[in-house]
Amino acid sequence: MKRLTALFLGSTFLLLSALMAQPPASVGYYSTPPAGVSNSINWYRNYSDAVATSQSTSKPILILFTGTNWCPACMKLERQVLTRPEFSQAVGQRFVFLKAEFPDYSEDAVLRSPYKPLLDRYNVDAFPTMVIVNANGQKLYTVNYRDGGPQAYTQELLQKLNMNRGM
Repeated sequence: MKRLTALFLGSTFLLLSALMAQPPASVGYYSTPPAGVSNSINWYRNYSDAVATSQSTSKPILILFTGTNWCPACMKLERQVLTRPEFSQAVGQRFVFLKAEFPDYSEDAVLRSPYKPLLDRYNVDAFPTMVIVNANGQKLYTVNYRDGGPQAYTQELLQKLNMNRGM
C-alpha cells in the first residue's frame, strides 16, 4: 500500500509540474516568459542557424539540453532562471542560445530527435545541461543543473567564459 501511495504521489507531482510548465514553441525562437517578466533571449531551435549566428557575431553557443514537458529540474530552471530578467541582462548579449528540447523522453522520441547527434557528441547524460561551444562546435565547457537562481548561473557562465578566452 505504501508503494502505491508513493507511486501515486510521485505521478501526481510530475503531472502537476508538467501542467505548470510553459509549453515549448513549435518553431523558430523560444522566448515566452511568464506574464510581466521581460526576456530578451532568443532561443534558436536549429543548430545550423545558431552556428551561422555564432560565426557572424563571434559569440559562443550555449546549448541547453532540456525536457521542459517532463523534467521537474528543467521546468524549475526555466521558471527560476532562464525567464528572469537578471539572467537575460547578464548573459543575453554574450551567447547565441540554442534550446535542444526533448519534449518526450521515451527511447523512440530521443532517437528520432534532431538533437540526438548533439546529445551524443557532447556526452550529455542528464537534463538540464548547458554545453557551451564555439562556432566550430568545439566544446568549451559545461554547466550542470544547480540551485541558486539566476545569479549562480550567470556567475558560473561568465567566469568560465572569461577563463576560456584566456586560453
